Amino acid sequence: MRWVYRGMTLALVATMAPGVLMPVPATELARSGDTERPMAVSVRTADMTNIDEVLHAFGQVRPARVLHLPMPDQPAPVAEILVRAGDRVHKGQLLARLDTTEAARDLMLSETELQGAHADVTGAAVLLRLAETEVALREETLARLLRLAQNGASTVVQRDEAEGALKRARLERDAAHSALDKARAAEAAARHAHQRRRDQLENTQLTAPEAGLVLSVSTEVGMSPQPGSSLISLASGGEMEAKLHLAPSALAQIRPGDPVRMWLAGGEELQGEVITASASQNGGKLGEVNVRLLHGARPVAGSSLRGEIVIDRRVAMMVPLSALVPLPSGPGIMQVVEDRAVATPVMIAARLDGKHAEIVDGLPAGARYVERAGHLLADGALLGVDAAGRDTARTGLAAAQAKR
Repeated sequence: MRWVYRGMTLALVATMAPGVLMPVPATELARSGDTERPMAVSVRTADMTNIDEVLHAFGQVRPARVLHLPMPDQPAPVAEILVRAGDRVHKGQLLARLDTTEAARDLMLSETELQGAHADVTGAAVLLRLAETEVALREETLARLLRLAQNGASTVVQRDEAEGALKRARLERDAAHSALDKARAAEAAARHAHQRRRDQLENTQLTAPEAGLVLSVSTEVGMSPQPGSSLISLASGGEMEAKLHLAPSALAQIRPGDPVRMWLAGGEELQGEVITASASQNGGKLGEVNVRLLHGARPVAGSSLRGEIVIDRRVAMMVPLSALVPLPSGPGIMQVVEDRAVATPVMIAARLDGKHAEIVDGLPAGARYVERAGHLLADGALLGVDAAGRDTARTGLAAAQAKR
């Protein structure tokens, strides 16, 4: 945001340059202390330059994506921790070990149960084959008696007994089928339990699911954390991002992809681009801007920073505040015309950086002006160059006489 000031008062310019006195007109006689000794000044050319319109924000560095390694379902004491916060790890790297005593015992017990279930399946299968053989024999016996009955060689009693025996054999065969199905189901359950116990034993070794940066270790050797609780937190890939805060009213000016400049507390500069800009997700009064860090920057998570979100880029003429001088009509600048300092009124827009002002009107591009010490020059002061090639100006009586 910028404010354009037309007709700036002497008090404003005096604030920009403390201790500045009003310039003495060239027609005024020199005081008794004036000398003709040239005074060093600084002259430069007014150029158009690219400037950024920015929004100021503050925030912190945080991981772009966090992975939590949970405590397995099987309770066990922590036997060994092999990493600490700040360590970089690769995918599959062993991070911690849990005590395996109970897991190993449970695995052995499940192996015994699986072996027993397998034996039950084998026995049920044998009984089923015997039952099927018995049914086949009973069917053959009944069929033979029915053939003999055609010649009167078998009795009704014999045939009834054979039919009863066949029914009983078939029932026993069906029962054997059910017993085998139950044995197989029990075997499947035992196999599943055995695999779960095997997984639990393997889970006593915690490995990194992805390469990344260890953010925190939330347990100690000897502790038995609750199942499902986070033991170790990783920043996936070690990638970081910045979360910036600013007034919610500024969010409408921000777009994804806007460039962002940021500075850590130590002065290190980071570059980024806007990912999202939205109201606070936790009910806060400030807006939140998530920023992707560029060029592989990986600052420490939790580091504080300040940022400038670039919302517009344009061309403007900028001069240092030291170039401004107070004129009766408002702010001005000592423009160099034919080697003389000419007091020139200008319209300015003050910049929030406190170091520069934007010249909106009054100073054309390519014009030369006095950058420093202009407030000490009289209107019409003669400028020159000394033997060392430095810009100089004559003041006081010498300047006034030279103008005449």
